[in-house]
Amino acid sequence: EINQDSKNALEWVFNNIQLYGGDPNKVIVCGHSAGAQLAAQAVASCGRKVSSFVGISGIYDLAPIKNTFLNDIRFLNDRLIEKYSLKTANTSYLTSAVFSYGEHESDEFKRQSKEQNSNWIKSGLNTKSIEIKNSNHATIVEQLNNPKTTMQSIITKMLK
Repeated sequence: EINQDSKNALEWVFNNIQLYGGDPNKVIVCGHSAGAQLAAQAVASCGRKVSSFVGISGIYDLAPIKNTFLNDIRFLNDRLIEKYSLKTANTSYLTSAVFSYGEHESDEFKRQSKEQNSNWIKSGLNTKSIEIKNSNHATIVEQLNNPKTTMQSIITKMLK
């Protein structure tokens, strides 16, 4: 199961980060699109304190996908939608979170990022939602490779 694989990958990071000169108190988990949902699930279920979470143009509400071409093989049913809902995910392992989306994203990506941000604020988490100017679902990720961009600035601030 892909959710378990994501959780196992995060556990590996915690168990091995010091071998690579990293600090287990500064683990930032980031994901894009469906990867943002997987990363958020891993953070919520890992049982270890994660410094920060960055969701980039994430899919957090799986219900709208159920009746689209993305579910042609019928893998997503009501039971799985409820099981992997992030609305009530455990955020006690997080210090902060950012839900970002591109200015030129579809309304659905914007809605999901804003809604998930709101859900996690309600649970007491220090989180914010940020629209990244002049970007869309594909180009927003490219910003992670450029130190002069908003996305890179967000990550840099989290590392301090």
